[in-house]
Amino acid sequence: MKASDLSTHIIQTQAGMAALRVEWQAAAAAAVPSSLFLTWDYLHLVWAHTRQSRDEPYLIVVRRAGRLVGLLPLVRSHRSRHGASVRVLRHMAAWDGGRAGVLALIPPERIWAAVFEALRRDRHGWQVMDLRGMDESDGLLGHLHKVARGFRCEVMPDGASGHLRLHGSWDAYLASRPKSVRQAFLRRQRALERDHPQAMVEVADSPVAIAAAFERFLALEQRSRKHEAGASLARSRRRVAFYRAALPLLAAQHKASVWLYHDPQTQTDMAGLIRLSYRGVLYERDSAFDEAYARYAPGTALCAEAVRRSLETGRWRESSVPTRSMPFDERPTVSGWYDQRRYTCRLMVRNSPRALPWFSWGIHGFWRSWRQDPVMIGGSMPAWKF
Repeated sequence: MKASDLSTHIIQTQAGMAALRVEWQAAAAAAVPSSLFLTWDYLHLVWAHTRQSRDEPYLIVVRRAGRLVGLLPLVRSHRSRHGASVRVLRHMAAWDGGRAGVLALIPPERIWAAVFEALRRDRHGWQVMDLRGMDESDGLLGHLHKVARGFRCEVMPDGASGHLRLHGSWDAYLASRPKSVRQAFLRRQRALERDHPQAMVEVADSPVAIAAAFERFLALEQRSRKHEAGASLARSRRRVAFYRAALPLLAAQHKASVWLYHDPQTQTDMAGLIRLSYRGVLYERDSAFDEAYARYAPGTALCAEAVRRSLETGRWRESSVPTRSMPFDERPTVSGWYDQRRYTCRLMVRNSPRALPWFSWGIHGFWRSWRQDPVMIGGSMPAWKF
């Protein structure tokens, strides 16, 4: 897999990242397929609001004849383990369930080959690369044994997410769901309409409206089981800061909305949904419901209404939920609404310079400690390494 016509360089400053903006936006617009999680508009906000004090951008840029044809957006973090400071590379998009990957205007396996060449040339700039949320069908995995020579690599199951193809009518879609899922939904929907006849769905998709709706979503989360379990969005100040900044900006580009199931009679938000969108794909990023209304399953009712409206507009081809840390098959209340499960893997690459044996020992201890951390489970792909 030759990359002789490709050149690479690594951007490691905020100024360099900002200077890449126009080219990055143009490449994302031209890439097929592309993802919201590889765009400048999304990732510069992730960088601004989620980085830690010693983090640095580490963008591997691939060019052909001077034109940007590939980009791997990484963050270099400095971690201390076993008495050694270890420089760890991770994908910018992986912080909140986004899928890791490369922005590619040519076959992605060629971009990955160029990326690993750049990593070889900068061996002293990093020790561990930890990429979570890698799609099992990504162009890298089938060629990893070729492009990653000289590094120790390990691939492990990571997570699973649900995907729904948005075509046809709502009635046909509902009829295609498993009988138990369909019957439970209709039974609870009738009870909800009977007991709360004025309840309605509100959609905030303008910059001003979405900012207010997001605050209502945070208040709703305080009354949810997610909050009690410590899994709410509000538990992370960085996530809250990111969404407060990102949602109005993305809404101005028609890429974000907040949905609320509201009962005007009691002035209560029963359920909420944060939805992002990009080039025909909907990303259901976060949801919550008030535990006091659990018997009606208002979260399911809200998501079902969002699907119904999406089918009616015909603007969208796919809906996706974030990668989950538990097997998707064991979530029937979620999996029954989706047509396809997609699995991700976690790729860990260790760079151990032979010239520094004491440092290699530190990296080895760091590697062991990370391998002992809880790893998200999903998919049928077995762990393997070389």
